[in-house]
Amino acid sequence: MKMNRGEIYLCDLGAENKRGSEQKLLRPFLILSNDIGHKHSTICMGAVITTKTKANLPTHYIMPKYVGLYEGSQALLEHILTVDVCRIGKLIGKLDDSDMKIVECKMKIAFGIE
Repeated sequence: MKMNRGEIYLCDLGAENKRGSEQKLLRPFLILSNDIGHKHSTICMGAVITTKTKANLPTHYIMPKYVGLYEGSQALLEHILTVDVCRIGKLIGKLDDSDMKIVECKMKIAFGIE
């Protein structure tokens, strides 16, 4: 499957073995892994996107309306998952470069890099 960093797909996270605050079921998923890795691997990394109102954390990114999500949504950059590409479904949209720069800053906060 050809996918690119910054694209948003539907992803089937399943419902089995969910614990605590883990996200589940079919939901939007922001691809964060690099494009070179996508050419050589059957896995990808991404952030779960939710429509649920969450606490205003520095690791949450409010998704812009232009990406094609129907409701107000936010990417949870503290909730990054690695999934097999067989879980990736329909392309929904793509963040532009300026929005990805903001996402990258929030990822650094989530990983304690800054």
